[in-house]
Order: sequence, then C-alpha cells, then structure tokens
Amino acid sequence: MQHSSVFGRVVRFCTAILVGVLMLSSTPEQPKAAVQAWTRTLEPVIVTGSQLPLFNNVVLGDLFVYAYNGSTWSVVPFQFDEVNTGGSFVPNENGRLDANDQLVFMAADLGVMATAYEWPDDVNSKSHSRYEVHVTNPLSPSEEGWAYVYYSTTLAPTFAPYVTWNSTSTTTSAGTYIIGYTPSAHLGIDSLQLNGYAGDVIDRSKLRLRVICIDSDGGTNISMITENSADVIDTWTPPDILGPVRVGGGTVDEYSWSYKSMFMDESTFTPADVDPEDCIDLTYEYFRVSEDWLNPVDSGMAPMSYFDSNRPAGVAIDGAYDSIPTTPFPTWRQVSGAKGSLVEVTGVGTGGGALSNYYLDLNQVDEKDTGDQVSFGDAGFLVLNPTESILISTAHYVLDPSQPNVGGTYRDYFDNPLQATAAAQDYLEPAPNAATFDPKLTYLDLETAFTGRAYGLPPFTYDWEFGDDGSVASGNPVNHTFTVTGTIPVTLTVTNGYGTDVVVRPVFVFDPGTEPSIIYLPMIFRSAP
Repeated sequence: MQHSSVFGRVVRFCTAILVGVLMLSSTPEQPKAAVQAWTRTLEPVIVTGSQLPLFNNVVLGDLFVYAYNGSTWSVVPFQFDEVNTGGSFVPNENGRLDANDQLVFMAADLGVMATAYEWPDDVNSKSHSRYEVHVTNPLSPSEEGWAYVYYSTTLAPTFAPYVTWNSTSTTTSAGTYIIGYTPSAHLGIDSLQLNGYAGDVIDRSKLRLRVICIDSDGGTNISMITENSADVIDTWTPPDILGPVRVGGGTVDEYSWSYKSMFMDESTFTPADVDPEDCIDLTYEYFRVSEDWLNPVDSGMAPMSYFDSNRPAGVAIDGAYDSIPTTPFPTWRQVSGAKGSLVEVTGVGTGGGALSNYYLDLNQVDEKDTGDQVSFGDAGFLVLNPTESILISTAHYVLDPSQPNVGGTYRDYFDNPLQATAAAQDYLEPAPNAATFDPKLTYLDLETAFTGRAYGLPPFTYDWEFGDDGSVASGNPVNHTFTVTGTIPVTLTVTNGYGTDVVVRPVFVFDPGTEPSIIYLPMIFRSAP
C-alpha cells in the first residue's frame, strides 16, 4: 500500500527545512524478540486484575492469553479466577474482571517478545489494547518470557486442561500425578500416582496431635489422637475453583491449589479446629504433619531414597531405621523413586512452640498407627507445646523418576517466586511508516554514508535517489558523494511485505572548510481558491 502522495512528499520536504538540519532524529529502534531460555517450567504465573486496568469490568469470556514463538501465535491454557471483596475465591462473582481477580497460566507456556506490529489474526482484538505480560526469574535476570492478554468478542480458542477434578472418585488428575482424597476417613492425601504409572505409592498424609482438654466440670480429659488409632477428619466439600490450569480454592491468604506438576497449600491450624469434646480450655502438647509412603517394593517405587537439607547425601527408604537430624528444621525434603520424585518445601510458623524435623523409616507394625500401620519414609514436621495458631505453607514439586538431590533448587524457587509485570500496548500497522535517514548535512566531494530507519514489521528494503545527479542505490546503509553544493533533495523508499513508505528530505551540502550556517525562513501554506 502506497502511503505517500506527491503533496505528502512536498510537505515532508518543506517541514524538514523548517525543523532544521542540526536537530538529529531520535527515532527508537524496534524491539526485537528475545531468545527464550526458560527453566522454571513447573510454576504458575499469576497476574491480578489490578495489573490489567484497561480490562476492568470486561466479560471474562472475552479475554484470552496467547504466546508468540517468533513466527506464529498459539493460545495458552489459562483461567481467570474471581475473588470477592472478602478475599475468597468464588466460582462466579459477576463474570467480569475486577481488580482483585486473578489470571493464571503456566510458566512453561511463555513465549518470546512480540512487537506491536505482531498480533494474532483477529480484527476485533486489534481495535482494543492488549497487555504484554513480562515474566522474569529473580534468580536469573536473563531468564524471561512473555505472554499477551487480548480482549476480543470474536476469538474462541480451545485447549486441553492441565488439571481436572473427579467428584465421584474425589481425585485430582494433573499432568504428572493423580491425588485421591477420602475426607470422611482422614484429612489430607489418601492416594498418589506419579508420572502416569499405575498404582498408589503413598500410604496417606497424617495429622497427629496430643491435646489436653479441660471440660466445663473442671475435669481433665486427654485426647491422644495419635495413640488411639484415629485420624483427624473434617467436613469437606469439592473444590470451589475447577479451572483448566488449577483446581482448588480458599482465600488469597489461605488456599489449596493443584497445578500440572505441583500442588501447594497455605493454611492456619488452631487448637479450636480439633475439639474432641466441649472444652473450655485446650492445651497442645504436640502437633505433627507428615506423609507416609507405602512399602516401595510393593508399590514399585524401589529403589527409593530420602534427602533433606540436613542429610543431602540421602538414605534408602527400605523400612530399616535411619537416624535423621531433627534440628535444625530442614529447609526442604525430597523423595525419589522408580515411579517419580517429590520435592517438598515447607514454611512453618510455630505458634510459639519448638519446631523440629520428623522422620521415621521402620517396617514394624504399630497397632496405634493408622493406614498400613508401618512407616516407610514418613516425613514431616513436629511442633512441641504450641500456644498459638500454626501457619503452614507447603509446595510439592512432582519430578521425573529417580532424581538426584535437587531440593535446594526448588527451595530457591519457593523463596523467589516468578515476577510478572503487565504493560498495555496498541496495535500498529506492520507496513513501514515514519521513514527517516541521517545525516542531514555533508560536504562536497566527501563520500557520505546514509542510514535509513522506519517503523513497521521487518524485513525492509531501502531504495535511494540523490537529487544532485539523479543516481540511485539500494541497501542500508549506502554511500554517496555529492557533486554540487546547496540544498539537495534525497528520496528514501522503504518497503516490506505490507506496503511502502517514502520520505523526501533535504541534505545540505557545503564546500569543504565552510562553517555550516543555516537560516530558517517563515513559510505560509494557503489553500487553493
């Protein structure tokens, strides 16, 4: 498409004289697509509605996320989760984006940076701004990726979910694991399958505590949940949020989420949460949370190893007792086996108690224990004599089978979450425009290099015409030697696959040794009568 008329050339020529040749152009370079080097592929990217203010009150069904690979666009599996004014995730608040809602997609789906000329083939989205989401790894600033959020009433992409919930079997199925729950029997995980391998590998999650209860009559009753072979149970409902990227819910402060290759929990446990009787006063003696595995020979996980930050060389999980340091509290723990590996990173607010590591690998029947009544790599934490609420923050990363010690890496990930910023962008036509060139002055008989610039989508071709002798050239840059002095028009034609832009501008040519001196004259344009 031709963008410059003859009148346009004249106006550009005269305007260039008025502006003057001593003011250099500051046209910025176009952004270039960066090479993606993304390694933190298991984690989600979370963007709040407050970061997308131009889309406030937009129908959520009209928002889409795309990634660019340098030549083509692909839709990214995503979901928008609504958060009400109380901070709780709700399945349907009003169906429109609010400042406290959350956009979620996976870091593994990030692409490279696109210019504002590069856009999905959708006319409606080009009439709105888009948001460029730039994600960085604070542990490695050169590691970065991009995704783009579009508003369109005509886009309708589909994608396969990464995680699903089955209400009949009470299981969450994700890319690398299947977790089963039996809330009527005990709180936490009841079964776990890893990396597509059939068969359960875990006995169960265990919540154990000893509480001294003083009843209303002043008597003392001791509830020893660990010792009476009873599990802690609770009323339990299916997850509120059943999206393609994550399943779970809660509040922005206390939540439980399952992602493609990780699951995480942020919760608070108080004495009143477990009240076996009508107590007027509760005193904790201890509180323990752990995960006990099945016999690795029977489950197919053998050979199986346990690592933590106090025992980085690891020990075999084989039912033979190992002495694992209880303090300091390990910053991470890891289990590796033939069907998969699991890194657990836990933060515990001790509620005024004494925190220590808990580990038991002992193939010896304990009739007071629950589940299979034996312990294989049963690992977690123990808090003695807590006086206040206990804050628990846990993330589990599901990895390939038989991983070496990589726990420290994932601890660093947990402590340094991915950073996401969002910037609004408008669509720009890809045809070349705002062409210009340098220099603006030179000397007679001096070979001068001319360099052109233009906005638009490269690659460009550059064609030149020099008014002193009518010579032409192609390329960028090109060299020319003027044969006469004075104000010489130079024409630059920039072309790409979408159109052409032409600029005609004066170049001031002086005799060698002359000090440049330019006089600006007022010019008046009148409409033809």
